[in-house]
Amino acid sequence: MSPRVVTFRQVIEQERRWWVPFRHALSKEDREAFDRMFACAKQQVQAEVQLGWPWGFETVLTAVLVEHEKRAGEMVKLLEKLMTRQG
Repeated sequence: MSPRVVTFRQVIEQERRWWVPFRHALSKEDREAFDRMFACAKQQVQAEVQLGWPWGFETVLTAVLVEHEKRAGEMVKLLEKLMTRQG
């Protein structure tokens, strides 16, 4: 019988559950940000599959960083556009 393979979605969910006590200690606003962070991780599952092995929280953090970089880039473009209109 082969060992059970854990999917990346399961790894993300396991990590999220492990962090529940931390989440409960956060303010409501911070809990919402925390939940968005794990939602970001779920958006990167296809890239995570390419690793070939679920690395737990490192995978979650990397996915969050990718999403934050995308959002930061979008904000920079928006600011540049707004500044161009005013200039």
